[in-house]
Amino acid sequence: MSFGTAVVQLVLVFASVAALFGAIAWWRFRRRGGLSLLPIWAGTVLGLGALGAVRVCMVLPAARRSFAIALGGVYAAFLAITLVPSALALRRRTKRAPTSGIGAAAGSSAAWSLVGILVATAIALTLDVFGIPFLPPIGSH
Repeated sequence: MSFGTAVVQLVLVFASVAALFGAIAWWRFRRRGGLSLLPIWAGTVLGLGALGAVRVCMVLPAARRSFAIALGGVYAAFLAITLVPSALALRRRTKRAPTSGIGAAAGSSAAWSLVGILVATAIALTLDVFGIPFLPPIGSH
């Protein structure tokens, strides 16, 4: 798999997660009348971060489990930053267009996640330029 293919897959995964996040949040808003994004946001981030850590743990040998858990934390942090613009767009949508459909909310959330991906990548590049380690070392136990 080439680097470009991996990047496109990562962007598609995050946009799909953001679209699902937007659809669930909008469905709850239309059903209950109030939009509480924090529990949905935290559940999405923690659930998918843990799922990523478990997936990596299944592939790596037992000696590298701490690396897998740390990598799951990095994935969850990246996802958390990616979903912030989507959450802000949904919050704004409740005031400007409260009668819009679930498809429009999901599409908007997926589109705004691209801004979140750019912000998260800029943060990662800034940390890398300043020499701050944010990825776990591969050889650590």
